[in-house]
Amino acid sequence: MSGQTIDSSALGAVLTYTDPGGHGACGNTVGADGCGDYAVLFMGSSEVAETAAREYINSLQRCMGGVRNICLVTAEEGWLGCTITIIETPNNQVDVSEKAQEEAK
Repeated sequence: MSGQTIDSSALGAVLTYTDPGGHGACGNTVGADGCGDYAVLFMGSSEVAETAAREYINSLQRCMGGVRNICLVTAEEGWLGCTITIIETPNNQVDVSEKAQEEAK
């Protein structure tokens, strides 16, 4: 598996959290009651993304409560490079029109 570090101005932070559910039906969620593991990508500088992520989690806590396993990784340079790595997969290189043509066959 090969990874490459990213331009920290593109992706500022990755936020992951677990919602235990139990607060009623929630529309387009993993489970009918909203339970599941979620990831949210924040674009922009790491400082702005960190602030936005904290506001996002605070709003989740206010309206749903019980959100746990919160992890925020900001795209900052450290001793080993950027803390966020993108893994290139073969299928992310497919052209949309090319894929549509294959599905039409």
